[in-house]
Amino acid sequence: INKFKPILYFLTSKIMKGNIYLPESRNIYRGERLFNEYFSPLSYSDLDDFMRNIGDNEEIKSLFDNLYNKVRNEIEI
Repeated sequence: INKFKPILYFLTSKIMKGNIYLPESRNIYRGERLFNEYFSPLSYSDLDDFMRNIGDNEEIKSLFDNLYNKVRNEIEI
């Protein structure tokens, strides 16, 4: 119990519904808290910017659209 602890992580800081199984302050990490505690050289804001902008990239959207069509139409990938 002193070595491992369960962590539930949400990319946003918004609390939609309280969790009755894990204590919020000890086991639930929201937004940049996980990055500040465990991934200090990595910046949450860099990841957040990247994830917000990836949906605007036409090449990425095309890749997902093609993959979706292949899966939906049961075509071998």
